[in-house]
Amino acid sequence: MIQDFLTPVESEVQDYFRTLMKRSVGEQVLFYDGDLPELKKGIALIHVPEYRGSGFLEKSSDALLIRRSLYQLSEIPGALQLIDMGDLKPGAELNDSRAALKLVCEELLAANIFPLIIGGSHDLTYAQLEAFPKQKTGLNLLIADQKIDFFDSKNEAMSDKNFLMEVLTSGKVNLFDFNVIGYQMHFTSGEALHTLDKLNYEAYRLSLLQDNIEEIEPIARDTDVLSFDMGAIRYPDAKGVLDPTPNGFYGQQACQIMRYAGLSGRLKSLGIYGVDTDADEQGQTAQLMAQMIWYFLEARSLSKADFPDFKRRNFIKYSVSVDGTEGEMVFLKSKLSEKWWMEIPDLNEEQSGNRYVIPCSYTDYQLASKNEIPERWMKAVQKFN
Repeated sequence: MIQDFLTPVESEVQDYFRTLMKRSVGEQVLFYDGDLPELKKGIALIHVPEYRGSGFLEKSSDALLIRRSLYQLSEIPGALQLIDMGDLKPGAELNDSRAALKLVCEELLAANIFPLIIGGSHDLTYAQLEAFPKQKTGLNLLIADQKIDFFDSKNEAMSDKNFLMEVLTSGKVNLFDFNVIGYQMHFTSGEALHTLDKLNYEAYRLSLLQDNIEEIEPIARDTDVLSFDMGAIRYPDAKGVLDPTPNGFYGQQACQIMRYAGLSGRLKSLGIYGVDTDADEQGQTAQLMAQMIWYFLEARSLSKADFPDFKRRNFIKYSVSVDGTEGEMVFLKSKLSEKWWMEIPDLNEEQSGNRYVIPCSYTDYQLASKNEIPERWMKAVQKFN
């Protein structure tokens, strides 16, 4: 069925990619030919040249440039298998393209293959999310963007400016947690921040993360779906984007975020949106996107499950007494990766004694050791109770 929505990479172009460099990604990648192979640890790359959600009718991303930048990079270690699905065929209407992307991602997820979407405007995140079957627990969504795409009074149709409102209110996407990283205050309304806070969701300002990029790791570790707008990267590092701005993440920080996402054992889908190769000087943005994907793939291939296992005791336990909390605050440190986790008590009287475990950072443990309640702990208590 999905072959009706995809244009595979032409055979002569495939041959070209395989000869770019010895021991490169181009030599490793499989190319979709109408049949979906069985993959043990599969990642499916889908290029989506759909920009009508941004208001641009003629925009397109140069798939050849992006693919060439990726496939000439060094081979990915480990057992990961990458399959290039080709390009999604744009529909007659924007909603047709969104529906096609949803169906393609649905089939990939059903086959236990990870969808990695590149190109297109940021509103395609909605289709990326719709592909997941509704679950009682809900999805954890992480978005990297310079703006919080929440409100757009001038345009009632869903676009890359307001799609988050549709995500939160349509009832078609079941979210448990939602985080935005890298937003800039001068682009953000107080109403948007108030709404997120009221819903017990979190927004992390760019200025707070610039010198503490490692604080993104526990957020990425607890994420099901990551949507990254290339506009979150500063203009000097990524000029070929739909919505450029002088401030943002540095290129190496974007690669670090992708590496955190790759190391997550929970992540199920990744979208990288907002690239504009028409404005890409010397292919710099395509190269950066390729490197971001490479670091994600490299980390994904090497990732190992390190969730605290209470039977195997694969962690070190730290208990801290903090004023204002009942009992002790418990932190767990993985013996394998040295990542940190924290226990969240269940305050429900009928299920008292149960505890949830969520990712955290070493900084959270340090705050608790200083008799300060980490904000991550307080937010989690509210979400789970």
